Amino acid sequence: MRPLATGDLHATIATSYRMSPTTVGRIIKETCQIIWVDLLNNGFLKVPSTQTEWKEVTQWLEFKLNLPNCVGAVDGRYVVMQA
Repeated sequence: MRPLATGDLHATIATSYRMSPTTVGRIIKETCQIIWVDLLNNGFLKVPSTQTEWKEVTQWLEFKLNLPNCVGAVDGRYVVMQA
């Protein structure tokens, strides 16, 4: 949970726990997948399932929040995107 809460690099976390950055990355990926599935299965998250639903989400984000070309947001966490 530490990288999700702090945004620390895998290398920093790996040093703290005496693991390789690759191992830390695998643990983070597995943990995130488990959390995602659990939240979906228990009804805490709703993911659009049709093209129309996705378009409604993007339109709402663009017109209400002024976020063009955005397809979703999760609780204020910033994610760096690179082209």
